[in-house]
Amino acid sequence: MKKLALGGMLATLLGTGVGMAAGMGVAGHASAWGLTQPETLNYRVSWGPLNMGKASFNYSPPPKVGEAYGITVTLNDSSSLINLNSRYTITGRHTPQAFTSARYHALQTENDYRADKTIVFDTAKKQITYTNNRDATDKTNPIKWAGAMRDVFSQLYALRVGGLGALQHGQQLPVMGTKHPFTLLQMAPIKMAASKNERPRYKVTLKSKKEDGSLGKETWVITLREETDASLTPVTVQAQTKFGTFTATLK
Repeated sequence: MKKLALGGMLATLLGTGVGMAAGMGVAGHASAWGLTQPETLNYRVSWGPLNMGKASFNYSPPPKVGEAYGITVTLNDSSSLINLNSRYTITGRHTPQAFTSARYHALQTENDYRADKTIVFDTAKKQITYTNNRDATDKTNPIKWAGAMRDVFSQLYALRVGGLGALQHGQQLPVMGTKHPFTLLQMAPIKMAASKNERPRYKVTLKSKKEDGSLGKETWVITLREETDASLTPVTVQAQTKFGTFTATLK
């Protein structure tokens, strides 16, 4: 029997409310740093010592410069403790900055929790709109958008192609959550010890910032591996939350 109810467990880990991704304000096209080919990244997700499920990230590059990229993220359980079957689909363009969001759709199932929500980033009107496809009464006013704020998964890919240069100094990063924007405070990276043949790895810590300027209790620590093309791959993502510690580990 699926009996563990954590109120959006992997949404907390992966950022559909507040999450792991951070945008680095990268100028230009993703092709300048690679990511010109489709790719799939598979993760094992655990809650403390318990294996809870798996996450898959699929990236489709734009067929031509100026056309849309696509990101699909799927989350599935592999444990009797939780019923998990969620899918996120994202589109955007690499102009005027890499990974500029266009549309974000979250279709979530986590035990008794259900969600079907869409965020549209309107370049012409310079605003972001939110729609709850399951509840027409759940509304919020459009927010102003200057183009720097991204959805959380596009932010993660922007972090990857930005390289180490953009990470060297702590900064405040605007992020659009499922319904409301928030700010992430990104600390300077810490280089990790590595053996002779390992690629360099760095730890980046993120904290959420409240409207009153205080920091939230949740903390996200991302371990990034530097690739030969200077892009970065998230090897682990650890979320320390009120529900406990969740970890996504690259397979």
